[in-house]
Amino acid sequence: MNLFNRAIRIFLIIASAVAAVIGGMAWFFSRLILSPPRLPVQLPKSTETPIEQIEFPAAQDGLRISGWLMPQARGEKAPVMILLHGWPWNRLGEDRQDFTKQLLKAERVDILSLAKSFHAEGYAVLLFDLRNHGQSASTPGGMTFGLTESFDLLGAIDYLEKRSDIDMDRIGVTGFSMGANTVLFSLARTEKIKAAVAVQPTTPMHFATRLARYFSGPLGTPVLWVTNFLVKLMGGAALEDVDMVEAAGQTGQTPLLYVQSAGDQFGSLDDVQAMAAATPNLVDVIVPADGDNRYAGYNYVIHNPEILHSYFRQFMG
Repeated sequence: MNLFNRAIRIFLIIASAVAAVIGGMAWFFSRLILSPPRLPVQLPKSTETPIEQIEFPAAQDGLRISGWLMPQARGEKAPVMILLHGWPWNRLGEDRQDFTKQLLKAERVDILSLAKSFHAEGYAVLLFDLRNHGQSASTPGGMTFGLTESFDLLGAIDYLEKRSDIDMDRIGVTGFSMGANTVLFSLARTEKIKAAVAVQPTTPMHFATRLARYFSGPLGTPVLWVTNFLVKLMGGAALEDVDMVEAAGQTGQTPLLYVQSAGDQFGSLDDVQAMAAATPNLVDVIVPADGDNRYAGYNYVIHNPEILHSYFRQFMG
């Protein structure tokens, strides 16, 4: 074998290895998007807060959604707070212990503690698993970054309308990550939400680009291309088709507060500020002073619930 043929052979071996790495990583990320690994949902063993296990159909497609309602005492209609988790969490928040904990640099986010704080303030609180998460049903297209997840939130509002203990004129929503995206998409489809908070919403292409580069370095761009191709091939939402700035521009007159960590490795303050600039009834963008990572933004509101209490009191009474 002459030197040229040997060089060609070595090149093909290296190219094949690189292609295999790109393909493997893209397949993994596409499955993470389409079929997020589910965290177990466990009812707290002891709590002074009453919890009802509920199910309701999502709007439009009727998908089964599973959740909990923390009602107030009977005899009086209570305002309600709906809390929406992120990807790939569940109604309890994030407390991942598997290998994706290291992959996504995950930290604990205790949504249940936030729910209890709102309940102590006099709210009924609704927590539920968005489709393809927790105990809710799955869809072939998988997670869609808030697009079809908005059907779940609209279905939750339909469910609340059927209850006699809920004041439908005082509905607040707080969403985290994908749940924040869900809030933005839902506000274009309902006027029943009195006030909302979006904690670190993110444009999918922006998020995926930064995620791929973070883990794949110089291979990040081809990994992203192949991931997006596989997601579309398997029936998912194309990353470039989910425009969060456009969604923010259609949120109507509902007061909207954003929270974003400046140190977010995968999302970014610039992305959220672009959404805020397009928001018709923007209240503010809170940037935590000690936000040195992605989870700092989430835990800022978890650890400082009085900020949300004050905000919703202002707009919901």
